[in-house]
Amino acid sequence: MKRKSEGNTHYGNAHTIPPYPSVEKTESFDFPFNLNAIISDVLLNVLTSRLKVLEETDEFKGSRKYF
Repeated sequence: MKRKSEGNTHYGNAHTIPPYPSVEKTESFDFPFNLNAIISDVLLNVLTSRLKVLEETDEFKGSRKYF
């Protein structure tokens, strides 16, 4: 761990802001929900609904097209 007096040696003096937030800032802010689980559920729902649409177009021989 660097002390605050040392600053960020790669990006100038101690008053410059590093390009990425520090570990302390990211650990203090927690989401009340699991963001990755929500994103994966949404993507899974979109992909399965797209597959259902494709199956319907094959069953009805192209009478329904959602593209």
